[in-house]
Amino acid sequence: MFILGITSDCLDITLRLKKLLHSVVDHVLQVLQFLGVVQLFFIADELLRNRDLVILRYLIVLSCIPAVAAVCPVCHGSATLFGCAGDDSSTCPFYTDIVANSQAIAGASGAAGLLVSRVLPLWVSRLLSKDKLSVVTALAQRSQSGTAAFVLTGKTEYEIRKAVRTGRCPKEDAIDHVELEASKIDLSTLTDHAYTVAKDRKEGLLKLAKDLQKITILVESRQENETNSSALLYLLAMLSERICRDPTKGREDICLPAVDDEDSSQSKAKQMTAALQRPKSLEQMMRLLNMWVLLCHVTSVATCMTLSAFVDEVAFLPIADKHYSWPVAFEIIIQYLVHVEASQGELAIGNVRSKMGGIDAVRAAAEAKAKELYSAAIFRPHGGIPGNGTDVVQEKDISGNKSSKKGCACFNLGNPHGPRQLESPRKCKFRHACDKELNEKEANGQFKHCLNSAGTPGHKRGQCDHPDKRN
Repeated sequence: MFILGITSDCLDITLRLKKLLHSVVDHVLQVLQFLGVVQLFFIADELLRNRDLVILRYLIVLSCIPAVAAVCPVCHGSATLFGCAGDDSSTCPFYTDIVANSQAIAGASGAAGLLVSRVLPLWVSRLLSKDKLSVVTALAQRSQSGTAAFVLTGKTEYEIRKAVRTGRCPKEDAIDHVELEASKIDLSTLTDHAYTVAKDRKEGLLKLAKDLQKITILVESRQENETNSSALLYLLAMLSERICRDPTKGREDICLPAVDDEDSSQSKAKQMTAALQRPKSLEQMMRLLNMWVLLCHVTSVATCMTLSAFVDEVAFLPIADKHYSWPVAFEIIIQYLVHVEASQGELAIGNVRSKMGGIDAVRAAAEAKAKELYSAAIFRPHGGIPGNGTDVVQEKDISGNKSSKKGCACFNLGNPHGPRQLESPRKCKFRHACDKELNEKEANGQFKHCLNSAGTPGHKRGQCDHPDKRN
């Protein structure tokens, strides 16, 4: 009984110590959370080495982990100043504004104009006035070149005004149609209510014809100007006016011309046009294309997934593989955009390369245009070795290195020399001889090359008849 009493007292003391220890731990946790001194946890860890308190040790670890606020999965905090709550995409402008833009481009009923101020960088959004955004919407909505023209019959006054303002219908055609409809109304045979209705209709048409004479035209019709008939080209041209400047001449503020009061519609249309400026360097071209992809995606003219793949396939990959220079790559992009616009809706930016065919013809046209527009010093002589741009080296003018122990693969395969093979515009690093490997090895363990040391004189790899050639 005495032993049982001592054991009971010991257990009671142990439980009290544990409760006291728990209380101490709670106070320590409060101190840790208040001070944020995570290093003090290791002290508590040393004090709680008892296996019976291992769960408590893990709870202490979890309690010391600070809470982390969630970040918006769309903008990742970039649109916090514009109303993004950060919990989901329902309040994020990077999602809501782009969805609204896609509805505006699709012409959905009740859709507002394009929203860009909360999504684009400030300098880009300043380039896009309300009228220019209307131009983008009009260019994206109106029919492709060569498809059926805008049909005036059965259209409301609002639809006719919008068609003329956005260039879908020439102003003269709209005026002739409205005046013709007004002339068809004969008031002499009508009486009472029918007379009043017909008179109001005729007066409304005549007033519409006068309004069309002085209407503000944002985009010239295709009969007057074909250069700004594509939303993709328009956005690219508008960005190029800001990005593709001569770096030696500094920067200037954007100044839009004032509207001429004598002919406001014509001046307004000219003000809304954009002239494509060619990039002056590879860096300018890459920046221009990068911002173009962003702008097209934000305005819902095209998605970044489609455009990024198109630009990589047409420009970046061939430049990296040294198939052609960057001016040619940029002109190829322009060629494809023009073909998409003139395809009567059969081609799109995502399938123009696969459906169009004639890749060599596009490249030839782009090379001719690049040589016309760019300085000769931009182009590299054959093989990609920098030069003055006036002496184009032919393959027959490139000589081999007779002291080299390796044959030239380009010479043997009939391929053009690249920068890895040339040490100067007219000098190859390797010997222009058969590069077929032999069974004999060099001192470094690599197989020797034939180099026309035996067999038919002047033969190449494919016709090598060296008796010791390696199979």
